[in-house]
Amino acid sequence: MSLANSFNLTTSMMTRSRPRSIAGIVIFCFILLVYWNPRIHHNLSPEDYLPLLPEPASSPKLEGRFKDLERRLEEHYGEKGQVKPDRVYPYHALTQAQQDRYSLLTEGTGVYMFTTITRQIQDQLPDLLAAILVVVNTLGATRVSFSFLEGPSTDLTPTVFREVLVPFLISLNVPESRIHIVTDSPKIDFSAGNRIELLADLRNQALGPLWDMRGKGEVGDNVKAVVMFNDVYLKAEHFLEVLYWHHVNGAGVTTAWDWWKREPGYYYDIWVGRTVDSGDLFYPIDNPWWSASDRLFPTSESSKQAFEALEPFPVYSAWNGLAVLDPAPLISHGVRFRRSDRANGECAASECTLICGDYWKEGAGRIQVVPAVQVRTSVPGRAIPSTTTKMLIFMISLCPVFFLAAARL
Repeated sequence: MSLANSFNLTTSMMTRSRPRSIAGIVIFCFILLVYWNPRIHHNLSPEDYLPLLPEPASSPKLEGRFKDLERRLEEHYGEKGQVKPDRVYPYHALTQAQQDRYSLLTEGTGVYMFTTITRQIQDQLPDLLAAILVVVNTLGATRVSFSFLEGPSTDLTPTVFREVLVPFLISLNVPESRIHIVTDSPKIDFSAGNRIELLADLRNQALGPLWDMRGKGEVGDNVKAVVMFNDVYLKAEHFLEVLYWHHVNGAGVTTAWDWWKREPGYYYDIWVGRTVDSGDLFYPIDNPWWSASDRLFPTSESSKQAFEALEPFPVYSAWNGLAVLDPAPLISHGVRFRRSDRANGECAASECTLICGDYWKEGAGRIQVVPAVQVRTSVPGRAIPSTTTKMLIFMISLCPVFFLAAARL
């Protein structure tokens, strides 16, 4: 074969392979777009698939505490004849940029009170306890307090709280007087009363230290913000980012954004979330149960634009699995979770909607949602890739680029 024929053959092969190369580039760009933009791919956050850049800026001290926590959990689950669940979020330490960002939360005085009513969450506990560790490490052991109301559970939730969480918090130098964790609460018969009233009572019990334990150094003493959360999967930056925007915007209530399902997306708190400009639900509901949230904010363009840009936006009411509350209306104005006052013409509503309305009445109605903090009540039935696997996935996705480069040589 002549040199000219060889050149023509090579050129012909490269020309024929060009469409495949272009297709490879398109596929590669699509993968990056889908996994990098949480508004397009509503699964777990993109850093759960791609390598985290930059890496968390952990410290030997924090790493030692992570290992101690893992040891405590593994021993406890093992003693009970069970295997410790894997964390959904394989990393919890903050990057240096995050540490700098959240440093303003340690300015001044005051305590952040973390509270929840929960049951049957043993699969979430490795993530929750790791998140609490980083939160305590970030805010300071003397700047946090805890009021948990648990039960009834048939899993290891109560024993992990009592035998792992409490001693672990004490080992982190959280004062014992700032830890109020009640386990094995009796089962509630919701058929015997008004469901909203019963739920409101449970939430008020968890908040009880705000008005019952306000002695010096106790759980409810000198509280500057109340952090309430539901049984959602959490990591430290979820807590800290919502606290950050609550502080920066001087809000009365600041919430995350929560999903029930994310493929397609189903917004969870459909009965609570209402827009600030029209008072409408965040999206029209086609039936008494959940429907896919593909028409978010049809009557509030400003809310829609902010949500799509992942920027905080004002609302009339929201809860979303994670909420930060200004304690002043609770302490000074007697605001409580409650059921609707039907005798005075109030429509039936969630206790979370009603407390937002009462915050408005007390002049604390700067209520906002932080859509960049997205939590969910469940996770897909699959493991989250390790850092090595994520790097392998990332490198495989680069193959089309390498092939194109080789074809042009």
